[in-house]
Amino acid sequence: MATGSGPTGGAAAGVAAVESRPTRGPRRTPPTWRSGLREVGLGLAIFAVYLAVTHLVPRDRAVADAHGTGILDLEHRWGLDVERSLNTFLARHPALGVAASWEYATTYVLVTFGVLLWVWRRRPDVYPWARNTLAGLTLGAITCFALWPTTPPRLLPGSDFADIVAANHPPGTWGTAAVSAGADELAAMPSVHVAWAAWVLAVLARLHMSRWALALGSAHLAVTTVDVLATGTHYTLDAAAGAALVLLAVAGEAVRVAWLGPSAPPRRPLGQAVAAARWHPVAAEDAFFLHIETPANPQFVGGLAFLAGTPDVDAVRAAIARKLPDLPRLRQVVRCAGVRRRFRWVDAPSIDLAWHVPVVAQSGSGLDAALDAVRPFIETPLDRNRPLWRLVLVTGVAPQTSALGVLFHHAIGDGLGVLAIVRQLLEPLAPFAEDDPATRPAQPDTPAPRRYRLPGPLARAALTAVGLGQLAADGVGDRLPGAGRLTGRRVVRVVTAPLDAVRKAAREHRCRVTDLLLAATGDALACSLAAADLPGRGVRAAVPITLRPPGDPGGWDGLPGNRTAALMVGIPLIPMSVVDRLRAVAGDAERRRRSGRLLASAAVVRSIGLLPARWHGWLARLIYRPPHFGLIVTNIPGPEIPLGFLGAPVLRVYPLVSLADGVPLSVGALGWNGQLCVAVTIDPGWPVDADDFAARLRDALGILGVDSARLGWDLGTGGPAVGRERGSGGGS
Repeated sequence: MATGSGPTGGAAAGVAAVESRPTRGPRRTPPTWRSGLREVGLGLAIFAVYLAVTHLVPRDRAVADAHGTGILDLEHRWGLDVERSLNTFLARHPALGVAASWEYATTYVLVTFGVLLWVWRRRPDVYPWARNTLAGLTLGAITCFALWPTTPPRLLPGSDFADIVAANHPPGTWGTAAVSAGADELAAMPSVHVAWAAWVLAVLARLHMSRWALALGSAHLAVTTVDVLATGTHYTLDAAAGAALVLLAVAGEAVRVAWLGPSAPPRRPLGQAVAAARWHPVAAEDAFFLHIETPANPQFVGGLAFLAGTPDVDAVRAAIARKLPDLPRLRQVVRCAGVRRRFRWVDAPSIDLAWHVPVVAQSGSGLDAALDAVRPFIETPLDRNRPLWRLVLVTGVAPQTSALGVLFHHAIGDGLGVLAIVRQLLEPLAPFAEDDPATRPAQPDTPAPRRYRLPGPLARAALTAVGLGQLAADGVGDRLPGAGRLTGRRVVRVVTAPLDAVRKAAREHRCRVTDLLLAATGDALACSLAAADLPGRGVRAAVPITLRPPGDPGGWDGLPGNRTAALMVGIPLIPMSVVDRLRAVAGDAERRRRSGRLLASAAVVRSIGLLPARWHGWLARLIYRPPHFGLIVTNIPGPEIPLGFLGAPVLRVYPLVSLADGVPLSVGALGWNGQLCVAVTIDPGWPVDADDFAARLRDALGILGVDSARLGWDLGTGGPAVGRERGSGGGS
């Protein structure tokens, strides 16, 4: 029945593997001069703070001298006062003194800002981290200068240190009368020279540069440390404090990102891969789904697409092979490595496309055949020794119709992230011009979408703090009745509704399409539980909400990864009308959307990623399960133009949503070709009949105003179906 490779089987014979090479994407457009001016302005603002501390903050020279003397005494007791012997040696060698003075005055500035400029132009994905840590450690040092002024050894009264810098300084640098007049002579603690040199090494490590680059950065740090001690400009403890300041800045940036999210997500299209590196860390939001996955609950984002025609499998594999260099996540595997055993993305040595793109030949027809074919794949976790994706080509679904099962691990991305990757594999059915009504696809009669804008950093911080309190006050919800004994198997049923009718019904009820879907799901759930003699009072549905900034007009950024927050919406299960249930659900959902809960839940997911991997996994599994939520409901916006796959029009795409531990039900919706494609996934161990649930969901949509005569889809003709749409049998 099936050809190719199965869910866990090996490759078909005679199919060559594709070698995976780390490649650079197309050349990125350099940053604009306006963005450069903003960065220069930030640097000037920090320098202005330094000048203000130097000239406006009153500081006592006697106190600064006492601090310097105290440091020398402490170092002497601990045997750390090596700066005196280094200074004596340098004073006896004038040529070395000149070289040391030039190094002291120039190298730390040139290297630091040279590295920062290179990162700004070549690695925009790392630049926000580099800029924020450098600004943070510099402002931290300035704060120390203001609160704890310290005289350097060369200016300490009564000391026998030689002032090497004053005697050998380069023109226009420290030691020159004009420059020294503006400089802070009581800024020994901590050493900014050492801090900046340590920052350079941290950036090289963040970029995963070669061992030679890391060795060069280490040498720069060592030379800078010896230089500031030998010239008498800093104490040994100053150098140690400068290095510690970098660690504090890195930790502070990690906490800031966990709390507020990335400060400036890079706008890098999928086809523009970053420069080649040995490995890339898996973000905390993505590692979350690696931790919660179990053999009984695979974590994936996928869909079942129906095609008008049957593409040749060799052509499919060849097309994907051509796209692999531009889609890094499709050629990377996950590894645990490092001292903290964190997950990393590493390029796979080869990619077996016969395994990733299997073929399943079905003798049956219709939706049953297609869903039966993909059921074994959605019940089995993806092999972590391979790139975490599969495309299952199902032939023989119906005359002139095939299906394509799309499965990506949830660590690769959320719904919008995976949809952006899939869009790279599809093509518009026909070119059209935006200004030509004859070729432009018809737009549905719907209201303009809500303008989406993320709040600023201060507003995010305030909303996150409030949201944490709201989440704590919410407590936990009730479990779904009868969800105690689940099997790990899956039953899938689908419902199709005209998208314009769904949107019209949402407008009439003054709610969102997602709220309409939640209410219909709640009504079907309440009726199905009552029929199974398992009445419930209420349950919380986890609804993923995107936190992605807008990308192209009308869309979102095309970056991989998970950028969502879970909105926990209460669904009443007590007997009531569908309309009353919709009012209750829509009111609760809107109240929670306008609160800080979304930002707070995202901050919690990022924050636990700062913990060791074992603790991260334990907390992730504790959070992502009942009683925090009992079912998953998601609504994903689809493309606005007809798309095809290797010339075959994509007729419908039904989203396949994974379940969680103790969660027996998920409902996913996706707009495609003017239809709302809904897929219901149920664990057959839960005593709710999948056919009955799908029928009740369809009835609830009809009661809410979606024309019941237009519900459903005939796979053979593309028109309305007669009777119920059926899905795969899950078995007992």
